[in-house]
Amino acid sequence: FLSILIILIVMRRNLSPLSDLASQAEAIGRAEEHLESVNVETGGEIGALALSFNEMLKRLHEREASLKRTLEDLKEREARISSIVNTTVDGIITIDEESIIESFNQAAEKIFGYTADEVKGKNVSILMPEPHRSGHDRYVETYLASGRSKVLGTSKEVLGRRKNGTMFPIELSLSKAELGNRRIFTGILRDITERKKAEEELQKLYNAVEHSSAVVIITDTQGNIEYVNPKFVQVTGYEKTEVLGEKPRILKSGETLPETYKELWNTITSGVEW
Repeated sequence: FLSILIILIVMRRNLSPLSDLASQAEAIGRAEEHLESVNVETGGEIGALALSFNEMLKRLHEREASLKRTLEDLKEREARISSIVNTTVDGIITIDEESIIESFNQAAEKIFGYTADEVKGKNVSILMPEPHRSGHDRYVETYLASGRSKVLGTSKEVLGRRKNGTMFPIELSLSKAELGNRRIFTGILRDITERKKAEEELQKLYNAVEHSSAVVIITDTQGNIEYVNPKFVQVTGYEKTEVLGEKPRILKSGETLPETYKELWNTITSGVEW
């Protein structure tokens, strides 16, 4: 009986690591997170196998911890990039090679009146007025076939189309990025409606001054002439190139009293019309 008991104890001692190994192998197969090393109390091949398993498990835990840190870093970077993209004043839109919208930031939502969910998965041409809307896919096909583009890497003014159907001017910059075996295109755009209005007003003012029947001279704060209108040229006989950079004193007749000039400068430098 004692011999049998000793044999059973020895067998149990030898078979226990095998049982633990089998249990842990099954746990790995189930992708369980908490894996424990095998308790080794024997030598021989079974003991060596258990030690190898424990070493493999140690490396597995180390790689898992490294992967977890990498994933956390990636999540932090993604959150940072997402924050930047969604707080910029410029609209940012990405599309794939088939012109399907993949991302649409908050500024783009505000500019076009669509939510991101409304446009993701749709052709970017919905943001364009005719005739660009109908010709967009053909243009992309031509680019993919030839690799030549007139707009990539440049900035240009184009018309956009809001959700309500109204057209408006935008400044658009396009770029391309390679992601593995696929390409994506990023458009950075800005609504320039107010800028265009300001330019139109300035053009109106310029036209009014250019065609004014009064002589107009514009100087900087140092009194250097920066602009004269055609009436100035007609009345004085000076060409623009002769007076730009000069001071209005070139028009002095020598017959005006110094007190008059003093009064003039005291008046206009105080912000009042003379």
